Parts: sequence; structure tokens; C-alpha cells
Amino acid sequence: MRIDHPEVIELAMRLNIPECYVLGVLKALRQYAEMFFKAGDVTETSPEVLARGIRYPGDPMELWNALRDTGFLTGNDEDGPFCLDLDFLEGR
Repeated sequence: MRIDHPEVIELAMRLNIPECYVLGVLKALRQYAEMFFKAGDVTETSPEVLARGIRYPGDPMELWNALRDTGFLTGNDEDGPFCLDLDFLEGR
């Protein structure tokens, strides 16, 4: 994933953090998901656990919603499942 990728910039703006920090968040999410969530499916976890698992210091719901809005996290409240797009997190 490149620092100048539009989704990285969008996530940085939504979280109010520098793009270089976003790359760290995305790398941490990928590693955490690969260790604990089959195929990136985070349906059974909460935004708080996900944020704490990657040591994200900000608001867990803000992170969750920003990931959804930028396409790094797919799914919706009615249908689920919620899945982290591991290929996208890697940067293809």
C-alpha cells in the first residue's frame, strides 16, 4: 500500500492522523486479522477489541466506521459478515 493511495489519504483525513501512521494501522490490522480472524472475518469481534488488538489509541468506533467508509472493512449491520479486505490491506 502506497502512502499516496487515495484510500490511505481518505483514512488519514477521517482519523485525523498522518498518512504514514495510517500505513502502520493497516499493517497492524493485516497482521492481527491473519493471526486471529479466518479470511479477515471480524464479525464476531467488537470495534473495541479490534482497536485494542492493534493498539490503536483513538476512538474504536471512529476507526471501525472509517475503515468501512474507505473500503478496508466490508459488510453492513443487517447482513454481515464484516471482513477486512486482506488483499487491499496488503496493497495488491
